[in-house]
Amino acid sequence: MFKQISLNRQQSTALHKHSIRTAFTLVELLVVITIIGMLVAIAIPAVTAARDRARQDKCISNIKQTNMATLEYVTRYTYFPGWKNQYRGVTKTSNVVTGSWVSALLPFFGEGALEKKWVEGEQDTACLLYLICPSDVRPDKIDPHLSYIVNCGNTTGSSRDAGIFLNLEPTSSNKRPAKQTLDFISSNDGVSSTIMTSENNQAYMWGKDANISWQGFVFFDSNPNNMGTSQAINWDYRGIKMSAQTSRNANTADLYARPSSYHPGGVNTSWCDSRVVKLHDDIDYEIYKMMLAPNDRGCGVSQASLSILHEMINVQ
Repeated sequence: MFKQISLNRQQSTALHKHSIRTAFTLVELLVVITIIGMLVAIAIPAVTAARDRARQDKCISNIKQTNMATLEYVTRYTYFPGWKNQYRGVTKTSNVVTGSWVSALLPFFGEGALEKKWVEGEQDTACLLYLICPSDVRPDKIDPHLSYIVNCGNTTGSSRDAGIFLNLEPTSSNKRPAKQTLDFISSNDGVSSTIMTSENNQAYMWGKDANISWQGFVFFDSNPNNMGTSQAINWDYRGIKMSAQTSRNANTADLYARPSSYHPGGVNTSWCDSRVVKLHDDIDYEIYKMMLAPNDRGCGVSQASLSILHEMINVQ
């Protein structure tokens, strides 16, 4: 009997000890919660960075696709499309339609059916996801949304060496406008020194009222930061600081026709040699002008500035 009682006590003690070991103390719970908090703190930035990188990669892919479509257009027609173009219908020959550079590139984006609707006057402005940067978070995003714009050169100039995408709409006298060619670029500054496309935070609908301020980026004869204290414009590639001033003999809307991006640190751009380069926010304005002008006479820069540009291109 005594042995049985002793055995029962030992079993009861063992069960009691086992029940105590299975419970967590307050200190242990706090340690676990702290570890979980640390892991979450480490994981969230990593996940955010991965998502940002994925959006960056998709944006670069979109720009490359636009670059390829443009060069295919040049191969077929020997000149670049305009930022503004005029089309005459096939079945409705009396129908004349004005469209942006996007409408000109529709067949080279694989949108032949949409292009036919366009030139016949239907102007179907469908949503084209490869023209929308995934980081573009504007609340007014609509179907024909546009995140990318093209190099239109000097906003006050009209000569062929001012930019890449020119106004190809015939004048009132039906005079044929000048057209930019890849040979002209290659024989002057070169394709590796001339920017083609860029991101923009204020780009508008691709099929609505072709306008340089909505679908292209430009440079001005003078640095907007050097226009005088009372009438200065804060030239910010990210679009954070922008103010209008009207004494520059330029449309104030053109102030938004510049590279801008929702990506941190700079703006994704493509060049005439098919490279994609990220422009830094603090780029010198003289260098910026030379990037847009295929012939430096089009922006009036010095030889010293040109040397700086070439050094920068070689570094990239």
